This record gives sequence, structure tokens and C-alpha cells, in this order.
Amino acid sequence: MKIGIIMDVIAKGGVTKLAILEVKEMIKQGYNVELLVLWRYKNDTTYEDILGTIPVRYIYDEIPLIFRKLNFKIPLFSFFSLYHLTSVIFLPMIIKKKEYDFFITHGTFTCFSSITTKWIRKIPYIAYIHDSIYYIIKKAYLNNAGFFKTIYFSIARGAGYWVDKFICKTALGVAKQSKHESDYFINRHKVTNFAIVTSATYERIPEPRKEVGNYFLAFTKWDFTKNFDMILEIACKLPDIIIKVAGFWHPEKYREEIQSQIDSRGLGRQIIILGPVKEDEIKNLYYGARALIHPLFEAWGATLYEAACTSTTMVAVKGSGVCDYLQDGKDGFFLDQNDREGFGKKVELLMEKPDLALEMGINAWETIKQVDITNHVKILLSIITNRKIKSR
Repeated sequence: MKIGIIMDVIAKGGVTKLAILEVKEMIKQGYNVELLVLWRYKNDTTYEDILGTIPVRYIYDEIPLIFRKLNFKIPLFSFFSLYHLTSVIFLPMIIKKKEYDFFITHGTFTCFSSITTKWIRKIPYIAYIHDSIYYIIKKAYLNNAGFFKTIYFSIARGAGYWVDKFICKTALGVAKQSKHESDYFINRHKVTNFAIVTSATYERIPEPRKEVGNYFLAFTKWDFTKNFDMILEIACKLPDIIIKVAGFWHPEKYREEIQSQIDSRGLGRQIIILGPVKEDEIKNLYYGARALIHPLFEAWGATLYEAACTSTTMVAVKGSGVCDYLQDGKDGFFLDQNDREGFGKKVELLMEKPDLALEMGINAWETIKQVDITNHVKILLSIITNRKIKSR
């Protein structure tokens, strides 16, 4: 049996980490598996530090040269690009019939290519949907949109609902990383072969930390949806706090805007922007932190998962998928996204009580052991078993 795990692009974030770990775990279990990546950017972050020796096939390298140069963002969207549409044509042209037994496809836009490859090359696929199109348009684009953008994205959201439905209809099965949106897929789109497959994006350290550091860590793939203004507000209220901000910025101009706000408010001593970090540096960042500050809701919450795996407690938004496992007040503090006062108070409490931060971090490390990549792959592959797909 040969498995292709498809991604649109290698970029910093939990989705990339998850796909790479899936490949590694499946190889360990004896499967013939390959990571397929639709597109390359000239200056993309390639994750070479964790790709290691896993088999990676860039579809981008196999398409005609003229189309490699032809790409742009779909107007008013941040993450939807022309290559998501051109790959619909090129993937089934490049992949041979029965070259793979099935695909595991990460992301809704990426599923477009898997659909045509299923039709033309008869290769079924599992849709691993991290966020539905219907949901992401509401979250990232409709909130605080002006009049004309509201009309544009309302139409796009309606279309997204039907695209989600079409993906569900054509996929062998649908996987989600948490209970978030499960009702949307099960009840509204009538998905019968549905599984919650928790995202294990980090290897849990063998022993918890013995002490905590003095700074707080804020770590994600930063864009305009990630509520950075709360970081600024916490720093303004707590003049002695040090917050290290790690992660990739999209676009780079947004980082420049945030740095300008930091400078204009005189917060340069308190907020230190580190930018992207290599995988082997992440553990040291957590080790040196008092706690993680994560002021945004996520369907899963890879950063929260990684914090727990390194015995780092957190002050975060409640409701993210990983909160199905972590307990408020025991493993970390989980509050409403707009509870700015509550965030400030919990951060201040952990500033004053490092022993509490250590205790909660150890609790989180113990709790999160039930989520790992071995179990993730087992549940994911059970979707195929349920449909009785046989190996050649």
C-alpha cells in the first residue's frame, strides 16, 4: 500500500509539523508513504530541520516552467492563491493511475486537486480539514469588514458552504483535529465516515521541567487574525513583564506595523520579537519561559499542545480543541477571547508565583500524554479500514 500525504505548501505552523510527523510514523509502522507538496515559494521556510530524510515530492518541480512563474493571491484573500486552482489541472496530469492507493489531504483548498485526481486517476482521498471554508471566511475576513468587503465575503462564505459540502461528498472520509465543527460536518453535510483525529505536532519530553524561567512566551504564525493587540495591552499594564514573541509573520509588512506600535508605545524593552525559530530551538524557548500567552482561538491549538509537551503552562483562549484534554485551573488558565482583564490578571498571578507556574506545567505535561502521533495515525488509517480499501 502506497500513501500520499498532500499539502499545499511547506510553511511554518502546526499543519506542516503534523504532516511530517505522519510520514515519519507511518514509515516506522512499515507503510510506503510520501509527502506531496503542491507549491514552492522562492524564499519559503522549508522546515529542513525536521524534514530530515523523509521522502518529499514537490509537484511544483514537475509542472511547466511558465506556470511556476504564474501565481498570485486571489483578490482580498490572504491564503487562497492561483496555484490552488492550477494544481487542480496539474496534479492529475503528473500522478499516474494507481501510483498511490490513497491520499491524505491536508486543508480545504488542497482538496480541490485531490478531487480531480480521484476522478481522473481513480485515487481516493481522506480530507483532513483543519478549518472549513465556511468557518475561516467568517473568522478571518467577515469580522470587522467594511461594507463592500462584507458583501464580497458573505457571497464567498455562501459559496464556501457548498464547496465544503462537495468536498465531503467526494472524499473517502473526513478527519478533524477536534470536536470544533463536528456538528457542521456530521449534521449539516451528513458525513458518515467522520473521525476526530487529534493533532500530535510535537514529541513529549521524557521528564518535566524542574524550574521555570522569567519571561513569557507568545508563539504562533502571526497574521492579522491573531489578536496581537492583547499582547500589547498586557505589556502596558505590567511594566515588569518580558514577553518573547516567536514565529513566522504573514506578511512581513504586518511585523513591521507591530514593531512600529511597540516602539511608539515605548515597549521595546518588554516585547522582544524573535521571528521564525528552528525546530531544535523551540524546546529551549519553552524551557526558559514562565508560561505561554496565547490570546487566540484555534480549532486545535498546536502551540498549546507543544507547551504542554514541554511542561509549560499557559494563559489561553478556552474552547480550542486541545482544551478537550487540558483543564482550566489545573493545567493552565483558559478564558474567553475578549476577556482582556482576565488575561492580564492570570499573567500577573503567574509572574508573582513561579511555583504555581511550575506545578501547572507539570500537570499539563502529565495530562497531554494521552495525545500522541502513534494514536493519531491509528485513528486516521481507521477511516480507510472502515471503507475497506485494500492494498495491492
